Amino acid sequence: MSPATLLEATAPWLGGAQASQELLYIATDESTLAWFEPLKSRHPHLRFLHDFKEETAGLPSDLLGMVEQVIYNIYGEQRGGGEEN
Repeated sequence: MSPATLLEATAPWLGGAQASQELLYIATDESTLAWFEPLKSRHPHLRFLHDFKEETAGLPSDLLGMVEQVIYNIYGEQRGGGEEN
């Protein structure tokens, strides 16, 4: 999938102008984050795990998946989402 296709495919559920002011967290193992630049142009508050490196410094790598779940639950709760299952 190309970055442009990702942007087009996610537009309906990532919202419009108001959503562009919200934090958008992407959990990915993509090493080339430049791939997400088209999405960042619409969502300037786009974040990845590496943006939390100070908070995760010293954690074993096998715990990072759990950190991503905490990030989702914290920000999801603020948006009225959070843990659904």
